Amino acid sequence: MSGTSSTTVKVRVSYLGALRHRMGCKEEAVTVGAPATVRTVLEHLISLHGSDLRDVFFNDQYGWVDSRLLVIIDGECGVRRTGGDVILTGAEEFQLLLGSPISGG
Repeated sequence: MSGTSSTTVKVRVSYLGALRHRMGCKEEAVTVGAPATVRTVLEHLISLHGSDLRDVFFNDQYGWVDSRLLVIIDGECGVRRTGGDVILTGAEEFQLLLGSPISGG
């Protein structure tokens, strides 16, 4: 027996851009119940840092991860819509960046 609990997962979250200022730190470790998903981590961050983050993290009409929030896992971006259900083990590099959607003209 390893002595580690399988009922929780510790995820280290790094903040980039304007979100770093809003969160008040460069990175932090959060512990959430297993299985940990992008959505459970974001919900935990809302409970820690304020309910106003719900409007930043989620599309209020559909509940998807908002398009302004870039969720980067192990250097790859692309968590959208149902991507909030991506399971995290705690070993990933997990970064959040608040940006503006890119549109062409």
